[in-house]
Amino acid sequence: MAMRSSAMEPSERQYRLRRARKTDPQSALARLLRVWDSDGYEVRMATLLNIALLIGIAFSVLVPVFFIAVYERGLFSIPPFMLVIVGVISLAWHGLSIFFNKRGAYRSVVPNRKVGTTLVAATYVGFVFAVFAAITIFAGGSRSSLWVFFIWPIVISSVFLSSRVTHSLFLGMVLLWIATFLTEQAGIFVPPMMTAAEVQVRYIPLFMLLMLAMCITLLGYVFGHLSSTQAELEGAAVALENSQDSLEAQVLQRTEEAERFSKQVKVLQDLNRIIVLAADMKDLLRRAVDLLSNAFDTYQVMIFLVDETGERLVQEMSVLESPAPVQLRVGEEGIVGHAASTGQPYVTTDVTTDPYYKRFPDQGASVSAAAFPIVVQEQAIGVLALESKRSDTFSEQTIEVLSAVANVLGVAILNARNLEQLRGLLGRLSQFEEQEFLGQWRQVFERRQGRIGLLYDRIQVRMVDAKEGEVLFAGSQPAQVESRERSDGSHVLLVPLSVRDRSLGRLMFESDKPWREDERALVEAVTGQLGLALENARLLEATRRSATMEQTAGELTSRFRQQVEIEGVLQQALADLAQALDAERAGVRLALVEEREAKA
Repeated sequence: MAMRSSAMEPSERQYRLRRARKTDPQSALARLLRVWDSDGYEVRMATLLNIALLIGIAFSVLVPVFFIAVYERGLFSIPPFMLVIVGVISLAWHGLSIFFNKRGAYRSVVPNRKVGTTLVAATYVGFVFAVFAAITIFAGGSRSSLWVFFIWPIVISSVFLSSRVTHSLFLGMVLLWIATFLTEQAGIFVPPMMTAAEVQVRYIPLFMLLMLAMCITLLGYVFGHLSSTQAELEGAAVALENSQDSLEAQVLQRTEEAERFSKQVKVLQDLNRIIVLAADMKDLLRRAVDLLSNAFDTYQVMIFLVDETGERLVQEMSVLESPAPVQLRVGEEGIVGHAASTGQPYVTTDVTTDPYYKRFPDQGASVSAAAFPIVVQEQAIGVLALESKRSDTFSEQTIEVLSAVANVLGVAILNARNLEQLRGLLGRLSQFEEQEFLGQWRQVFERRQGRIGLLYDRIQVRMVDAKEGEVLFAGSQPAQVESRERSDGSHVLLVPLSVRDRSLGRLMFESDKPWREDERALVEAVTGQLGLALENARLLEATRRSATMEQTAGELTSRFRQQVEIEGVLQQALADLAQALDAERAGVRLALVEEREAKA
């Protein structure tokens, strides 16, 4: 049977029901007997019940007519008016049963049964059994030929009701006959209408043939229904098997796609780790091409970057090293140049027929190739190119992932470039700071006529000259705290003196005993703070000198501004500057530039 849609709207169901009824090619009688549910599908068991009721209607007409004919011939003793009454009641009951069955009264009231008990079938079987029992007992009792009529309700019960009801019905008929027979033998009951034995024997085969015709007709429809149902079930089983095969194929395909997608997502994760761990641009590009080559089964992966002119693509990295760097013109050479000019990925599954493809030197036999522009801020800064020896390497999902890889790679390349520029700036700044630092301390040494040396001899701290300093601090500059033993048995502790990780000198401590570790640690801790104190002192001294110079410049400017004549201004300025600079001689001369050049 056809699958029903539980989500079908009521209006659609009614439309399908009306359409099925109007377009049914069967006869009017067949349309009358067929029963439809609310979804527009035929309830075949209800239709079979209507067929049985129709056969019962024919029986209700033929049997009274037959008995009336027999009565007229004096062969049967049932009055005609009783036969007419029974026939009318039977016709009315069958008609009402068809009416209610058409209106949907056929439904299971006993669940979990192979053939459910139905309201219409149960009441019909009860009615027929009661009528047959009354007529049979009234017309002949246990010797009546009408007992064969009980075959019909038993057949109806076996088709439409449960096996328990059928067995109960058959047992009830047997018990009814036994009870009738026993009461007749005991003289308690005597049938009011008796028929000659030869007449009953004569018509028993006729009644048997009538019942047989009715049952065969009904069972023919039942077997036809079972045959069609079996064919539909077999068709449904085949369709289900095909659907199962299709679903298994789809599940397998989805599983493979999920595995590929998981693998490609892992590529993005690995690429992010590469970006974090890469030391520089070259390291980043090398790690990236190796990763993509292994992940996407491509034997060649290349990364091209646009040069400063923006007209050429220079091969920066590849899995297979080329004898010379490959350079391509943007928009003119290969799928790489085409992708860079259009800003869109370009994939070819057959390189032999592609109009843009260009073979690179020392390259294998490629079957398919792809180029993905590396776009940053809507500008192509390079191209990611891949070569494969298979035609199915670049699926739609792979293209999406590689496009994302190109975008991530573009940001990483831009960040690597910025990082390299920043490192260069930091390096130059560090050199400038070091030069500035050394220059400032060089000025400090120059103002003190060379090196600064002090000596403490347990009495006082005094300055030492250059020769004495060379003797005291003989040897190499230590990189860390060192203790040495001299030839005279004394122990020397040498401590480097540094400011901003730059060596300015060293301290020397002399003792007749070996230096302990705690003493060395104390000296090391103090000298670390000593370097900062020296730098702060230098900065303070530079600040004071700058302030002094500004004050001196202000005083000198104020003094020569007091002069009102040119010679007076020059005399005052020359004298004051010479005294401030401690110069032995000083001079000044005024001359126009044109005159000087003319004389030259």
